[in-house]
Amino acid sequence: MSDPSADTRAVIDALRQEGAQLDQLGAELGTEQWALDTPAPAWTVAHQRAHRADLALCAEGADADQWLDIAQAFAGPPGNGRAPGGVRR
Repeated sequence: MSDPSADTRAVIDALRQEGAQLDQLGAELGTEQWALDTPAPAWTVAHQRAHRADLALCAEGADADQWLDIAQAFAGPPGNGRAPGGVRR
């Protein structure tokens, strides 16, 4: 793989910096703040943060491919997601 351009490195650095700032902000939140609703119906701050954290997932190789095939079989077809209020709190 070739070395990323300076622009690409700058974007990656900025995203890492933003992630660190979000981690710090999350560390300062209290229980009530984690339970606050967001503009996404039925999603709390905790749900949104968990999805940002999922971006760190890295899986490679045949075992990862097999696991993803199995997981996709249970996922079903794409849809609109859960109905509002369908998420346990």
